[in-house]
Amino acid sequence: MARVDRASRAATARIFSSGRSRMRASDVAKALALAIIVLIALDHVLDTTPSRGPAIRDALMAAAAKVKSLPTTATPAEISDALAPDFRSFAVEVNASRYPVEVDVTLGKLDGVTCLQAEDVARRIEGSVVVELEGFGTAAACGVSNAMTWRLLP
Repeated sequence: MARVDRASRAATARIFSSGRSRMRASDVAKALALAIIVLIALDHVLDTTPSRGPAIRDALMAAAAKVKSLPTTATPAEISDALAPDFRSFAVEVNASRYPVEVDVTLGKLDGVTCLQAEDVARRIEGSVVVELEGFGTAAACGVSNAMTWRLLP
């Protein structure tokens, strides 16, 4: 029985010592280096991606200035047409049915990060027209996909 045992061990040793079944240390090092490079590149891309929160704030401020300059006799369609270009990179819905008291701007399909950023930089904007976010009082309110509504109060 000792011979069978030695023979099977020798066969097993030949299998594991062959180049096909064993990964070399240099191959492991190459794979690790490649993974690190990919992680660094991904981190760089995420850091250089422009933040959409400040873009939302800028668009809301431009919309507020337009609302202030519109005549009180403007129709909801005219108001919507005037504000839509400020939000061309967003899914936007403008509700001007209560103008000149209030205009609601809803931005849909916002991801969770954009929601948090927008809540941080555009919760309330003071000026000749006040811009105020409805809801979203906590970070937990921002989900995977969000529709956020701001009231423009001339």
